Amino acid sequence: MKPVYIGKKKGYLVNDVLYRTKKDLVDAVRAILHAYDAGSKVSKNHYDFLFDLLSFHPEADEKISSGILSFEVRSVPSYEHVKGFWAIRKDGEEIPWSYTKVIYPPKPFTLFRKVCRAVIADQMVDFKSNWFKNNAKQGCFICSITGETFPAERAHVDHEPPHTLDALVRAFIKKKNIDVSKVSLPETKDTGIGYYFSDITLCKEWQLYHQKHAKLRVISDVANLSHVKKSKK
Repeated sequence: MKPVYIGKKKGYLVNDVLYRTKKDLVDAVRAILHAYDAGSKVSKNHYDFLFDLLSFHPEADEKISSGILSFEVRSVPSYEHVKGFWAIRKDGEEIPWSYTKVIYPPKPFTLFRKVCRAVIADQMVDFKSNWFKNNAKQGCFICSITGETFPAERAHVDHEPPHTLDALVRAFIKKKNIDVSKVSLPETKDTGIGYYFSDITLCKEWQLYHQKHAKLRVISDVANLSHVKKSKK
């Protein structure tokens, strides 16, 4: 979402109100979200605001389609403590959508990388399970980075440098000569908080590429969230 100028004032214009910063706009949206219980339909005033905001969505034409009858606040499936917006269309479709993706649209590579990570989740889980069968003792392991002993629930699977996930994704893009800005990554219809590869062949090619080239390791949460992140900066 890009800022506009009204006279000398710069900000984000939604439903004829100029919000000075994106944070101000996010706060306004969250105020609406928290004003309703899950399962509630929003008021006319809030409908006008949300409709205008939805028009800035990267997939606005697809989301709005035949037109929007109403907006509802619902609990996000699999994340019952999280509430989100659903657009109830005139054709009967009930479409989830994320306001954060309107205000902070992800860059093409960032989104592509996110989907790449999601579709190799099973590989990460299988690696961790098999690793623990052979290396853990009494449910604990010694982290190769910190040297400390940690329980299984604090174990993270990490890509061993220099073959980080970022490096693997970039190498895959180069190998396949992919223009990530043109890859179709639609939102999942059930939650509206994730994306997926519409090209099943591309998805499988990436999964095979990752399986062949990734060098995974099991490290502690402290190592992954502190030591590893610092080394990548």
